[in-house]
Amino acid sequence: MTTTLEPQLVEAADPQAQDAIRAVGEAMARLGPGETGFLVGPGREPMALPRALYDVLVLAAQALSRGGAISVLPADRLLTTQEAADVLNVSRTYLVRLLDQGRIPFQRVGRHRRVALADLVAFDDVRRRERREHLRGLIELSERYGLYDKNDEAMRLLAAQRDRDRRGE
Repeated sequence: MTTTLEPQLVEAADPQAQDAIRAVGEAMARLGPGETGFLVGPGREPMALPRALYDVLVLAAQALSRGGAISVLPADRLLTTQEAADVLNVSRTYLVRLLDQGRIPFQRVGRHRRVALADLVAFDDVRRRERREHLRGLIELSERYGLYDKNDEAMRLLAAQRDRDRRGE
């Protein structure tokens, strides 16, 4: 029997559950390289936990133990523009602008745009990498100009450099 996986939102755990989830996550983190642990089957037989499922459970335990919520979606699922914006934590208007600029691939279903979750994840990975590179650049500029010690002056110089960068100077 084949079932369709619908998105499932797990609300933030209550404090008592958070402690139990944290303990499970910590136990999983203590496993050695290549180990993933076991699940107990319906007849109490141990079943090896596949690596992909183990990795998902570790990430879920980390998020839930911090009071976060998780959502499990198949990677090939097509999302509405609002769902896609929610995944990226941006406004729908901004997401539509990214789609129109060709920065994120999408499909049309009738008049509506649909975005593959895998494409959103790829875009977000690139966006995070670019953000880290920009931060490294700011740190280098700050160190070069000795701006860590001069708060007001540092902010003025960084703003001026940012303006020059935007103008391409």
